[in-house]
Amino acid sequence: MIEGATLALTPSVPVIAALLVHSASEGLALAALFKQARQSMVPWLVIAVLGPVAGVIVASVSPLPETIVPILLALVAGVLLRTAMVGIGMARDKRRTGELRNWHIGAAVAAATALGALTLVGH
Repeated sequence: MIEGATLALTPSVPVIAALLVHSASEGLALAALFKQARQSMVPWLVIAVLGPVAGVIVASVSPLPETIVPILLALVAGVLLRTAMVGIGMARDKRRTGELRNWHIGAAVAAATALGALTLVGH
C-alpha cells in the first residue's frame, strides 16, 4: 500500500526504479521463504500485488496528512531493513553451499550502485 501511495504522490523515474527493485526483491524473498517453509505463496503474493493498488487509490482520494509521513517513512525503512536481513541470511547460506557465485554478488552491487546514482541524479 505504501508503494502505491508513493507512486501517486511523487511519481518520478528514480522512485519508480527504486520501487521496482524493492518489489522484485521482496517478491523473491517471499517466494524463497515460502518455498523453504513448504507453504502456499498465493495468499501472500495476492496481498503483495494488491497493496500498491490500494495505496494509489487511497492516496488519490485523500492525500496523506503531513504528520503521518515520517511514520510511514519509518515503516518503509523497517520493511526494507527486514527484507535486506532475510536476503543477506539467504545469501550467506547460499555462499556456504557454493550456490552463490562471485558474479551474482557483483551484479547485485552494480545494480544497487546504479540505482543509487540514478536516485542522486534525480534529486
